[in-house]
Amino acid sequence: MGNHDSFPIDQFSDDFLVDTITQKFNQNNYNDWKDWIGDSDEHKQSVEKGGYYSSPILNNKVLLVSLNTSVYDPGNVLIKNVGAAEDHFGQ
Repeated sequence: MGNHDSFPIDQFSDDFLVDTITQKFNQNNYNDWKDWIGDSDEHKQSVEKGGYYSSPILNNKVLLVSLNTSVYDPGNVLIKNVGAAEDHFGQ
């Protein structure tokens, strides 16, 4: 997920109970990605929660880890305590 994949640009919320736009965005991403990353409850939950996932590749010899680093962008006004050394989604 890139920083320009959201609207407004660079704005991802960590409050999914309130922010239904980000929630729907992440649900759509999971539906688009599930054939590549694996259609599992774990993948669905992590992508829908925060746009991150991990998936074994190359015959389970390598673990691909994809983090949503947009939530650490100081310009992201939707994140509470963006400057804090906090893992907003349990990535």
